[in-house]
Amino acid sequence: MNLKIVLLFFLQTTYFTAVGQFSYFNPQTKLHEKFDLEKEEFLNESALNHWEKPVKMVFVGIVKSDLPTQFKVNFFKKGYDSTYFTLSGTGQVYLLIKSKNTLKRLDKTFYRGHNFRAFQYLKNDTLFSLGGIGFWSRTKFLTYFDHQTSEWELVQTTGEHPSIIEDNNSGWDVDRNIIYVLNSINSTDDKMSFGFEVFGFNSLSNVWKKLGHVDEQKIVKYVGKTPKIKFLTNKFYFYGYGNLLIADPIKNQIFLCKSSKSFLFDKDIDVFSDESFIFSLINISPNNTNNAQKIVQINIKNLLGNAKLLGVFYTVESKFDYGFLIILILSLLLFCSFIFNTLFFLKYKKKQNLLHVEKLPIGGKEFLIQAMKKGRGYQFTVLELTEIMGFSDYSFDGQRQYRSKFIISMNKYFHTRFGIENFIHRISSNTDKRYILYSISEDIFDNPNLFLNS
Repeated sequence: MNLKIVLLFFLQTTYFTAVGQFSYFNPQTKLHEKFDLEKEEFLNESALNHWEKPVKMVFVGIVKSDLPTQFKVNFFKKGYDSTYFTLSGTGQVYLLIKSKNTLKRLDKTFYRGHNFRAFQYLKNDTLFSLGGIGFWSRTKFLTYFDHQTSEWELVQTTGEHPSIIEDNNSGWDVDRNIIYVLNSINSTDDKMSFGFEVFGFNSLSNVWKKLGHVDEQKIVKYVGKTPKIKFLTNKFYFYGYGNLLIADPIKNQIFLCKSSKSFLFDKDIDVFSDESFIFSLINISPNNTNNAQKIVQINIKNLLGNAKLLGVFYTVESKFDYGFLIILILSLLLFCSFIFNTLFFLKYKKKQNLLHVEKLPIGGKEFLIQAMKKGRGYQFTVLELTEIMGFSDYSFDGQRQYRSKFIISMNKYFHTRFGIENFIHRISSNTDKRYILYSISEDIFDNPNLFLNS
């Protein structure tokens, strides 16, 4: 059965020496593998403590002088045949293809020393490196190895991120694509001299989120202020004072566990896990004269079955979102402004639609009063119109000129203010086509308030 290795980045720490050999433990096969750089050979165990015959290797692009004198090596399985190796603090990347007995260097990086203890993982055949320390500072950047450029390229992330990201305080939930990070808090305040903040990083959207704050008193009570921490099987394991705490960041629960094998977490060796067991290697003999080792493992189901629930792992902080408040206030102001302007506009339009008699031409008010009295469809004679205007004493030609100006002024006023075309219009008499009569637009009777308010 193919077991899923949850902890992808933890490896046995090995160092290149003058001899040029290094070995590592493969948690999938639970066997050691080894390179001999001087002889250009690869060796692996057939069973624990039993080595097979060496296989001649082909080294491609490997310059032995580029290798530091000592460093930590991380490896990531790519299917059955291939394995990626990264060297902590260097940016160097190597690819082992077992079927071709080839070890090839992939990168072209030159600078080193900036990413010691970085949390590294393999996703969709792409290597990622998150955080780390170097040059007397900590980094919070996410980079990925670009096979096209053979360089580590920066990935843009968003959200609130932790200040400390290292391989010993981080772990990847493969199923949910979430990287959990315990950000340690140290303060001179007596009330809080130790603690953790829990962060989650979505490796699909590249967004950070602060999940909450861990109750430091609960941690200190059982495992002290400097517990050893591992991330296995999607959970954080805290060991100290002979006690083991298991914290589940997904369900937000923390448990106190009792196990005779919990001492594994107190050793300066790497701990691994598969779907059923947490396991590691310990020396068979105290002096370890023959380098013989054995696997000690803990059944995860039994370990959790005997655990005691202590409560929530972290407390979700209820931060007041001032940004949301500002947006809400601005939205309310815009809404109130819209209502005010709408009411003002309607009132203004209503006021605009009122008839201002003082702006009518001479005789205009009297003409409208008579028109309203006469009613809809009434037709004024030339004599009636002249008398209303008060021009009866004028000469015939003068009456004609003033009458024409009056009609033009009235029509212009009602067209400009109310959009009424030909407010006063001429029509021929039905009894005698030689005579001209005058009538007003019936729009005036459709909106009587227009004139009543005036």
